[in-house]
Amino acid sequence: PYILRYPNPKNGQTNVPVGNPIKFIIKSDGPGIDIDTVKVKVTDSWGINIYDKTSPYFKYSGKKSRYEVEVRPPQPWAYEENVQVEIEAEDLAVPPVQGVVYEYVP
Repeated sequence: PYILRYPNPKNGQTNVPVGNPIKFIIKSDGPGIDIDTVKVKVTDSWGINIYDKTSPYFKYSGKKSRYEVEVRPPQPWAYEENVQVEIEAEDLAVPPVQGVVYEYVP
């Protein structure tokens, strides 16, 4: 029901600057995205942190059919650190459909 596009950094990308934000576009061709349900879970050497629109480190713009999201954790990552990012969202359908379909568009 909704698509995640243009993730930055890309899955498996190396040589990412330690202060690089996490960016993506999430869209829905149907009823739209419920921005209140978008959560970005970051697992790194600092532990597990979940960012949503109430966080000062989570920024978004757009409208319900397409949001651009940026998460900039408050602390930089360690050199050569592996970081895991999980994104969760629901659409505005009743009942909502949960999940994210990942689509890489070069």
